[in-house]
Amino acid sequence: MACEKQNDNFYGVVEGFYGRPWGTEGRKSMITFLGDMGLDLYVYGPKDDPYHTEKWAEPYPEKEKEDFKALLAAAKKSNVKFYWAIHLGSAFKNIDDYRDNKEKVFAKFEDMYAVGFRYFGVFFDDFGNADAEMHTAICNEIISEFLNKKKDCGPLVVCPNIYHGDGANDYDRYLGEHMDPSVMLVWTGQKVCCDIDPEYLKKATENYRRPPLLWWNWPVNDYSRENLIIGRLYGLPCKAFSGIMLNPMENCEASKIAVYSFAKWAKDPQNFDSRKVWEGSFKALYPEPVASAMLTFARHNSGTGPNRGWYQKLESEGTSDFPQAFSELKEACETLKKELPKTAPKLFWELEGWIDASYYLAKIGLLAEQLPQASPEEKQIILQKIAELEKEKQAKGEEAKKRFADATFALDKDRCVAPKSGTEVLRPRISKLISDAR
Repeated sequence: MACEKQNDNFYGVVEGFYGRPWGTEGRKSMITFLGDMGLDLYVYGPKDDPYHTEKWAEPYPEKEKEDFKALLAAAKKSNVKFYWAIHLGSAFKNIDDYRDNKEKVFAKFEDMYAVGFRYFGVFFDDFGNADAEMHTAICNEIISEFLNKKKDCGPLVVCPNIYHGDGANDYDRYLGEHMDPSVMLVWTGQKVCCDIDPEYLKKATENYRRPPLLWWNWPVNDYSRENLIIGRLYGLPCKAFSGIMLNPMENCEASKIAVYSFAKWAKDPQNFDSRKVWEGSFKALYPEPVASAMLTFARHNSGTGPNRGWYQKLESEGTSDFPQAFSELKEACETLKKELPKTAPKLFWELEGWIDASYYLAKIGLLAEQLPQASPEEKQIILQKIAELEKEKQAKGEEAKKRFADATFALDKDRCVAPKSGTEVLRPRISKLISDAR
């Protein structure tokens, strides 16, 4: 299938998830990685940053402003457009309320301009009402009274309150008709998290009256934080957008696996080989024996569970010899526990909880595979060993949960969870073997 012409600009990531922040060093690392991979967009809008959301009218503390300056310098060096976004979804009751408090919006923009930002966004997603007239007025006035007067700013990125579907609603149609044509309107697809349907893209483009800026909610895991999503990229059509930004996981270093595949897709979407690029990403990102171990580990850490109503991705593809799969996963985890602290300590900090979860899952799986042939007495011994390992796994999970809670925003501490592994195939396999043995 021939591809429609792709825009060479505005391909990258949006830090738009709920959860643990990447921090200045993580953001700088991602910005550098984007530049190295030929991507050029970084949008800052973490949902739990209070100065992005409920404290939007307050200036950032000086320390955080200095951090932003360091990130802006890194972005300039890497030729990455670094957007700062404000979230105004719940800021105003109606357009009159906005008019009464308009100066606060412009004061915050002036403050961030003084920090050095030249790319700005306005988010209305997830909070507040779909007030098309108010949202359009805010954005158009930011353009006419701020961006245009500055003369050195990029196009405004706007995330609507209704940001998925086909745009065939009064709210999106109003935005499409009345919002300044320079605005890059965000769209996530026919659902919040999904493969992108070209027909929905066509309809959304018509109703937005412009190609949307795709906010692709993959590999984000804020709706399933117990799961690590490091599988292969697929579900992105070969169609024209005004830009595409992945919404990654709170696990910054691990998200580079997805970003690597996305960069390869962006360069040549028509000939993109999902499996080949994904399998090759590990050798590109890590030395041996880590690369091979990471590939094995990733095969069983890419889904969100069989009963999730969200975006399910393939996991443990092609697994039929379960004893071998459990054995290989156990060996891979042993390698990662030994090698990652030396070769990639930041990645190990993020993944240690899932490596432990996978390691114990593999050990439990090897025991569970013995159950069908075991005698009644042997079954009881095996089940007891499994119970002991489950207890150890749970303790490791609680350690990881506490580590994540200590590193996140105050708003997010209570939402931290213990890591889980193999939720699509391996864990259900074990559960069935145990159930059949009882």
